[in-house]
Amino acid sequence: MSDKFKVLETLIRGNLNPCLKQAGFHKKGKVWNRSNDEFTDVFEIQAGRWNSNERSEFTIVVGIFLPSIHELLWGREKPVSVRESDCQLRRRLSHLRQEKQGLPIIDSWWVIDQDENDKSTIDDIIYCFKQFALPFFSAHHSLSSISQVLETSGKWEDRTPFSQIVLAILRAKLNDRINAELILKNVRIQFPSWEETVTSVLNRLDIKQKTS
Repeated sequence: MSDKFKVLETLIRGNLNPCLKQAGFHKKGKVWNRSNDEFTDVFEIQAGRWNSNERSEFTIVVGIFLPSIHELLWGREKPVSVRESDCQLRRRLSHLRQEKQGLPIIDSWWVIDQDENDKSTIDDIIYCFKQFALPFFSAHHSLSSISQVLETSGKWEDRTPFSQIVLAILRAKLNDRINAELILKNVRIQFPSWEETVTSVLNRLDIKQKTS
């Protein structure tokens, strides 16, 4: 662990963690979860690949996880600690800010490299958490809102086979089984490596598969 990442750890414990804890999040490593019966909100810090003793950079990803969708997709219960990679809807925190402010969507990283600016970096993250992450969570605590995002956003992360299967399951749970079946069949055609997963999901949704 770099010296600067140790500084980040100290700032997380003393400044960031109390803010997330007050909002109902619980920490494990660099991941925070906040759960109810239907949804788990995820806030995850991800370190850059090339950190050094003098400079530490990191990004933050927020996500929403639905245990019911996870079980229908993978046939297993939710993990004890949910990572952003488990989430059915996820965004970089910096992208949420850029979208809200009408700026171009680009990858940007928070940096710890000058001691006098370290706390201001954490203060900026806390600001973004309150202004952009919390509203993102609140806006998407329904099956219909997540379904709408996956259908209309056009973002690459919402067009992956995983996201399209999630969309199909959401449509099925919203009593739109015709489109659910169409989406799953399209995934199977476009992404042959996902055929086994699609077949399993069709079975769990009790959608009868026609043989050609």
